[in-house]
Amino acid sequence: GTRRNLRNDLLVAADSITNTMSSLVKELHSAEEEDEEETEKLQNGKDRG
Repeated sequence: GTRRNLRNDLLVAADSITNTMSSLVKELHSAEEEDEEETEKLQNGKDRG
């Protein structure tokens, strides 16, 4: 009855949290890659100077 529905709701909620987290992680990784490229450009500029 109610207990089974609650358990199912929890499973659904946990699943959506997992999906959200993996999306966030993917976004963070792509943002980090962009940052690293910028940092390399700055460091190269410093070396030349």
